[in-house]
Amino acid sequence: MGYKQRLRKIKQAVFNKPYAFYFIIIFFAYIFINILINQTYETFETFFSIYRPSFYLPYIFLNVLIAMLVALNINLIIIKFKEISFMSAGSEGFSFLGVVGGLVGGACPGCIAGFLPAMLGLFGVVGFSLYNLPFRGLEIQVLSIVLLIIGSLLLSRDLTCKIPKKSKNN
Repeated sequence: MGYKQRLRKIKQAVFNKPYAFYFIIIFFAYIFINILINQTYETFETFFSIYRPSFYLPYIFLNVLIAMLVALNINLIIIKFKEISFMSAGSEGFSFLGVVGGLVGGACPGCIAGFLPAMLGLFGVVGFSLYNLPFRGLEIQVLSIVLLIIGSLLLSRDLTCKIPKKSKNN
């Protein structure tokens, strides 16, 4: 499938009816879920008072980009489900990992609240926060973006392979 056809399918998932409506709903739902899971409503004031704009502006930008890519991936999955009745494992796996990574990286780095510390607590790891990571959790967000982009590219592929026609000389 060519670049133009993939781009057409991605534009369909974002701008065409009813997918534009789905995109907006999923975008805000993801941000809302991220706020609830990572309890950013509790750490909002602390986050902006502790960190400099050189950290929190990319942090906010990456969270918004992840939310947009999550909405795009879910719309592409909906389109794919409409095209076929079953899906092969792979493309939606990248999307799922990107969504989970986005939720993990969406917490306040200095706090011991959020999805990642809660999950690590199940395994006996206590006192861990994203602040312990070299880039304070931004690396998880970048990895999530990469996984979501790979998922988008795989989900926008054509369902069938093009077989070249035999020439009459053969």
